[in-house]
Amino acid sequence: MVTDIFSDTATRIRNASRIKSHGVEIKKTKITSKFAQILVEEGVIEEVIEVVPSVRKKEQKQLLFIRLKYRGLTKTPVITRINRISSPSLRVYAKCRSLPRNLSSFGLILVSTSQGLITERERMHKRLGGELMCSIWLITSMLTKTNFKIFLIQLLVKKNCYSIEVKY
Repeated sequence: MVTDIFSDTATRIRNASRIKSHGVEIKKTKITSKFAQILVEEGVIEEVIEVVPSVRKKEQKQLLFIRLKYRGLTKTPVITRINRISSPSLRVYAKCRSLPRNLSSFGLILVSTSQGLITERERMHKRLGGELMCSIWLITSMLTKTNFKIFLIQLLVKKNCYSIEVKY
């Protein structure tokens, strides 16, 4: 029996993207529906399909099928990491001004507020505080490798190509 449906949903999406699965089924609740809707709006997943269960059981659970999104021929997952920030045993709340900024345009932070589950960008616009639910990292495959030492960032400015070498 699952006690934290949000953590279960995040774990299922994380595991499915790691094995490069086509999609994942999750239990349909208000918070998972809103979570999936936000991921579709942000372009993190392809689509959400409501699954109608068969009549074989008396108790019919409504499910959502989430089609995951991948890049390129190598099927690099768009979602590279999902971290649950607040848990049932340790709730993490933050005021409007003390909430962390977005993940340098490499991801999302989802916040549960009095107006529902919203992204960090919407939270800044509405000036709300709330419970930090999770962070979702959307870094390309080049930045997720841990064994690289040098990578080049090329910027195209007015038909000139500048390359910046970053070492660390």
